[in-house]
Amino acid sequence: MPELFIGAAGSGAQVHRHDAAINALVYGVKHWYMFPPTQRKFAPDAFGMPVDEWVEQILPQLRQGGIAPIEFIQSAGEVVFVPHDWAHVIVNLADVVGVSAQLKMDIPLVADLMKVSVSEERPNGVVPGLEALLV
Repeated sequence: MPELFIGAAGSGAQVHRHDAAINALVYGVKHWYMFPPTQRKFAPDAFGMPVDEWVEQILPQLRQGGIAPIEFIQSAGEVVFVPHDWAHVIVNLADVVGVSAQLKMDIPLVADLMKVSVSEERPNGVVPGLEALLV
């Protein structure tokens, strides 16, 4: 069943996993951090940690340890596909409104089909949601 979400700038979603899902952003901007199912080395208490604390405390530790999430910015009008069992954190960079829905299906070998691209317009590696997940 689709869910409406509304969030203030600076809010977001803590580290979590679920079935495959889509996330359509109608208004605002989100920063996504995604980890494939093969990546399970989070801090022991990362799940449930407030999103701002995770970004400030855990993310730098992960990067220092050589673990880097797939990062991208989702803008209004873009849809993000979240594969089954991919851990992710979302930070709202502005007030946001959108719709999300879990798909309740397993899409096999999604990790093998994914490709992250860096465009000239995004030299820092942050790519729009639709370009970050190519199937």
